[in-house]
Order: sequence, then structure tokens, then C-alpha cells
Amino acid sequence: MTNSEYAHDNDEALDDDDDDEAIDYEPWPMVYAGFWSRLLAHLIDTLVFGPLIALQWWSMSSRSASLALIIPLGVAGPLYSVVMHARRGQTLGKIVAGIQVAKVSGEPVSWREAILRDSVTIAFDVISTTATMFALLHIPEAAWSANWRELAVKLHETEPTWGRWAGIAMQVWFWGELFVLLLNRKRRSLHDFIAGTVVIRVAR
Repeated sequence: MTNSEYAHDNDEALDDDDDDEAIDYEPWPMVYAGFWSRLLAHLIDTLVFGPLIALQWWSMSSRSASLALIIPLGVAGPLYSVVMHARRGQTLGKIVAGIQVAKVSGEPVSWREAILRDSVTIAFDVISTTATMFALLHIPEAAWSANWRELAVKLHETEPTWGRWAGIAMQVWFWGELFVLLLNRKRRSLHDFIAGTVVIRVAR
């Protein structure tokens, strides 16, 4: 073998080693979570809050119980979402569904991203809770002896106008989230664009 042939073989071997190193250290591409996996996670998280939802309906039996529980119950949902996402990027529903929130770069999310993702929902919850408290305080005492359907109607009638508009805005936000999620390749919803995040698939 000539010196030139030997050098050529060594160069090829080095190139192969470089390729192997590149393969070893190349990060796995992110696989973005679709609509159905995110819906599954949402449904599971709703089930997790089932006892609190039942407690909320029970509290409608008296004004004092409703007023005592309205703030804790209103805070529970956003607090759960923010803390779980900030600590591990997943709620219980996302763990079961095998998906996780990450920055668009693939890095884990921090408290900043977790809060930004839920910022609009938190704002709507504050307005909704305030409007409901207003209605609870202004419902006549006699109305509390009615069944829950009649009481719900009375609450709606007593709710201030700005609270009703906030409810409409919340519905517009919800459908806007869904519309945006379905129309982009990375399946990012509006709150993902606000926080600079994506939802990706991970091992269960």
C-alpha cells in the first residue's frame, strides 16, 4: 500500500468516526402533540377536579358556603396548572396522555412560561369570580330556598353586565385557541404563542 493510499484510508476512517459522533450527539427531533392527545389530557385533568366541582355545586345550597369557597375553588385550577407546568412541564392529564410543555427550543419551561401560558385564563377567572361574588351578595335571601336550577337562573340574572361580556369574551378566546391550534404545523395554541412554548410527545 502506498503512502497516499494509507492516508486516504485514514481520512475515511476519521470521517466515519466524525459521523458516529455526530449521530451520537444529535438531539432527537421534537414530535408535536396533536389535538386528540391534548383533549385527552384536558379531560383527565377535569376528572381530577371532579370532587372540587361537586363541592362547588354543594356550596350553592347556602350563601355563606358559596362565599367561603368561591375564591379557593377559583384559585385551585390556575394554581394547579401553573405549579405543575413550572415544576415538571406536565399536569396529571398530560402525564397520562404522554405529552409535555416545553419551550420552542425544546428546553424545559420555567415559572415565567408557566404563568404566561395561563395569564389570559387567570384574568378571565378573576373577572368571573368577582362577577359571581357580586351576584351572590345581591341575590335575595328567599332565593336560596329554590332548587339549584332556579338559583342558577337567578345568579345569571343578577350577574353584572360586565361579567356577562367577560363570559362571552371567554368563549371567543376558547374557540380562537382551538382554531389557531388546528391551523399550524406545531399545533401551538394562542397561549403557546404568548408563552413561547410547544406541547410535545414524551414517553409515558
